[in-house]
Amino acid sequence: MKFIILILIASILIPSLLFSQINENVVALEKKIESIQKKKDLNKNQNNKQLDTTEATLWYLLSKENWAINPQNVRKYALKSLELSAKHNHISGIGDAYNSLGVLYYYEADYEKSKRYFELSADAYGKSYYKIGKVDAFNNIGNIYYMQGNFPKALESYYKAIKILKEIGNKNEEAPTLANISNIYEIQKKYQESIRITYEAISLRDSVNDKAGIAGDLNNLAMIYKAQNKSDQTIYYLNKSLKIYEQLNDLDGIAMVCGNIAEYYNQINDYNVAIKYASRAIEIAEKLGLEDLKSSCYNIIGSSYLNSRDLKNADYYFNKGLKIATELKNWEKISDAHGYLSELDLLKGNCNDAFMHFKFHKAAMDTMFNEESKTKLMQTEIQFEFDNKALILKAEQDKKDLIAKKEIQNQKFIRNGLIAGLSLVLIFTGVFFNQRNKIKKGKKISDELLISVSNQKTEVEKQRNIVEFQNKEILSSIEYAKRIQATILPPLKVVEKHLEDSFVLYIPKDIVAGDFYWMENAAQEEGLVLIAACDCTGHGVPGAMVSVVCSNALNRTVKESNIIEPGLILDRVAKLVVSDFSKDENENVQDGMDASLCALNTKTGKLQWAGANNPLFIISDGKLTEIKGDKQPIGKIDNLRPFKTNYLDTKKGDTFYLFTDGYSDQFGGPENKKLTKKKFKELLVSIQHLSMNEQRNYLYDFHLKFRGNHEQVDDILIIGIRV
Repeated sequence: MKFIILILIASILIPSLLFSQINENVVALEKKIESIQKKKDLNKNQNNKQLDTTEATLWYLLSKENWAINPQNVRKYALKSLELSAKHNHISGIGDAYNSLGVLYYYEADYEKSKRYFELSADAYGKSYYKIGKVDAFNNIGNIYYMQGNFPKALESYYKAIKILKEIGNKNEEAPTLANISNIYEIQKKYQESIRITYEAISLRDSVNDKAGIAGDLNNLAMIYKAQNKSDQTIYYLNKSLKIYEQLNDLDGIAMVCGNIAEYYNQINDYNVAIKYASRAIEIAEKLGLEDLKSSCYNIIGSSYLNSRDLKNADYYFNKGLKIATELKNWEKISDAHGYLSELDLLKGNCNDAFMHFKFHKAAMDTMFNEESKTKLMQTEIQFEFDNKALILKAEQDKKDLIAKKEIQNQKFIRNGLIAGLSLVLIFTGVFFNQRNKIKKGKKISDELLISVSNQKTEVEKQRNIVEFQNKEILSSIEYAKRIQATILPPLKVVEKHLEDSFVLYIPKDIVAGDFYWMENAAQEEGLVLIAACDCTGHGVPGAMVSVVCSNALNRTVKESNIIEPGLILDRVAKLVVSDFSKDENENVQDGMDASLCALNTKTGKLQWAGANNPLFIISDGKLTEIKGDKQPIGKIDNLRPFKTNYLDTKKGDTFYLFTDGYSDQFGGPENKKLTKKKFKELLVSIQHLSMNEQRNYLYDFHLKFRGNHEQVDDILIIGIRV
């Protein structure tokens, strides 16, 4: 289910962003206008330029007060302001009046008129000292292009605004405009560019101490990572955003981020936490009248209860969400609610009701698609026109050149015929008609060329639609693979329950990963916790497929074979993995995994550990010791040896780390070099004064800064445990 994605700065709520808030109400402004008009009546024979310009400003302010409540008054008041400003060539006043008319038509969804008035406003402001007015005009022109799906034009307008802001050094206005630019890059799936620009916006806001703006950008950053299915980064930045909003007591921001956090926990199957945050968002939304947010959160709560198989509560909350969505005519949320209710009725065995809700789900989706299709079609047309403009122009020019060439040849034949005399009239006539036929043939060829270009356009659009459909199908399959893989990962809440002072840093390279972590609470020995960091062959979908097989082998070894010694566990897992991958005699499958597996008795501090290619780091009294694993993977290899179990004594305060090689293999820094295991060790030693949660955050931040704009090279997994 889609939720609140990004804060659109200066997008829909244009009035609150074009100008500073006006404290005077309508009545006060009308009294001031009446007072000025009386003064003008008393001074009819004098130059009233100053009074006229003041009155023009008041009419403009009065039009602003009516933006959202009385459009007819906006038009009337803005035109009065324009008339008085034009009378004395008051340039900034003319810009204000045009700006107000632009906002009016924006609210009326007449985007072409709105854009035209904003353009007139920008021209007027450009002739005055009021540079911020021109910035606002360019931003709003960009917003309209954004609404129409014309992203190249939107970016052009936003960058015009940025250029002016940099010239005058206005960082307050520059950051929101950068947020708009970042949003467009995110929509275009240019995630690295979107992230870079968001960081730039955060830096600007920090320089002017705009904490609310920073919180909004952090939320945006989280949603960019969410679009890439990077869950660790998503929740990290959501929590940072929420903390700032709480410090500011910004209820709107708190409600929005709580809703996003609820959606995050629902997706990672931590349903109690999801319900907690969604309920908090609903409580605030009730006070502020945020009905759309309430609908989303009711659906999240219903989904959490559905996945927990609490069908009664799921039904209750889905219907609450559906009721609000229907009142708002929000087809996306209507479709979501009916989809969930269909799934719910299937679980109840109510097939007829399930089918009914499914039909409503599809109908709402079709309605939503029809409303979005015009924008999508416009985007496609704009992009195609841009890509094929040169080809079409060339075809037209070829047509003109061909006709001109034939006409020149025709004139040449006419001239020669006249020189030859009347005796050659018959011959000339034959040649003339022959050439005219050639001209017609040439025109036909050029027309066919244009028709061919048009057909190419249709075929390109057809192929593009096919590719888009196939991409959606592939992404849908990958998302399903992600859901399957998520079932093998122990919830972080469960990890924290059994290992209170610990952290898990998990950053998949792609939507799904080859790395995975595994944990089991051994029933054979009180206080014994088994936990492993595993790195399967490959990453992405292939790695994820292997991870499911390997995780299943670990579960079978501990639960069915009752083996709890790490070395023996790896021995048994190796046999099971080889067996599973060798069922097809015609295939020579070499897949498997590297692993770091420990058994920690939380009561006694006794630690047993075994490793397949991967080591264990233990830090005690500031000194790091590396315990090396067996130099062999878990999988099909020649001369597989038994894995060795290492028995280690620990004391309170010691810290040990299980990990895969993705963190130390990352390239980055000024020289784009590998981090290396040596620097990774130094980094771990340097953060021992931090709590385990702070260590996780530090390692994550360090990775992002070190990586910079470089691509992540592999899945990353680090498990830290303090005794």
